[in-house]
Amino acid sequence: MRRLILHIGLPKTGTTALQHFFTENRKLFGEQGILVPKTPQNVHRAYGVVFEASQPFPHERVWKQVRDLFAEKTDAVLVSHEDLSTHMAKNPEGVLRELVEYFSEIDVRIQIVVYLRRQDLHYESLYNQDVKYYCTSNTFNPTPEDDSIINSNGISLSIYHYYEWLHRIAEIIGKENAFIRIYDRASFAGGDIFHDFVSAIGIDYDDRFVLPAADPNPGIDSQYLELCRYANSVYSKDELTRQDTVDKILFYKFMLFINNQLGRTGDKSLFLDAERLKFLERFSESNRRLFEFIGRENIFSVEPLRHAEMKTARETLDALDLREIVVLLHRRWLECSCGMSYPVRNYLRLKLAQIKMKKGDPGARRKLRRYRLIHSVGKRLVPGWPSTGEMEVVLGEMPLDVN
Repeated sequence: MRRLILHIGLPKTGTTALQHFFTENRKLFGEQGILVPKTPQNVHRAYGVVFEASQPFPHERVWKQVRDLFAEKTDAVLVSHEDLSTHMAKNPEGVLRELVEYFSEIDVRIQIVVYLRRQDLHYESLYNQDVKYYCTSNTFNPTPEDDSIINSNGISLSIYHYYEWLHRIAEIIGKENAFIRIYDRASFAGGDIFHDFVSAIGIDYDDRFVLPAADPNPGIDSQYLELCRYANSVYSKDELTRQDTVDKILFYKFMLFINNQLGRTGDKSLFLDAERLKFLERFSESNRRLFEFIGRENIFSVEPLRHAEMKTARETLDALDLREIVVLLHRRWLECSCGMSYPVRNYLRLKLAQIKMKKGDPGARRKLRRYRLIHSVGKRLVPGWPSTGEMEVVLGEMPLDVN
């Protein structure tokens, strides 16, 4: 029987790395009978489909695109999107029963691959992402209320009761079609998530597989994350334009660079130990039942944490750290500004004049006319002068890498 393999996340469990892995190795997956559909540039959009957690779950019109792929006598199709897990956790029956029936009409069974992370570590990682991508200025909340929304993409705390929704999924598609994996290096088959995934879906690991060169979604140590959160609160005061979002993301990139320069500790913890224990205890029964269900040792247990050395104070930056940060920020600013071509520098001035004009700066309109004139004349008369669209790409490729 043919199969539709749905890789559903969770978010922050190596999804981006896996999606790059699928895309880079489409041909090799195809040699083993698995079609990885071509995706747009944003790899988080599976086959161009929007599954965002904050949006209604798409049904027949969208899934018809996937079903049509089986008309090519395909044995298996792999669709990956991390927000599928959010939809399925909310309403397993409402999401899956319709899909099972829809694909059974063409003799295709549904299989699900899901990676689970210990709840406290996942919650901290979501907050890190919220600061980085969604530019939140909210402080970390170690005691969220039940069923509260815990990140900017609409994920509810209830998703952490893993057993409650995963056993219902298994009842719908059959336990043999529910591949529940643990996002933990020591638990990966073959020692990494790429070996683990191909093992889960029952194909051979090909030594020709191309692996992502580096972590495509790096996090930042907790001390520097707090600086980014504070920067978000400052930049968010500029609500007239989207320039504040650009500023926040660039600030995060600078902090990531500095974090690497001064040495990454890898400590992304935000909970104090007493808070962590209290948080995990809310899900202890669900975790016990989950690991019993999948027949594995419960590595999400709180018991080992009770006997560990207790962390009773949050990590902070001392005066020496702050002095080094100021120097590195200045050096990085010089590298970026001196590396800009004249057209790019003029374009940045143009954008800044737009912002100032919206704020009522009386001299901004004259400057805006001047920079627009330079840009217009440059496009017409200077060979290689970038268009507006190309200029945005150039700005996105400024030397802000963290390597």
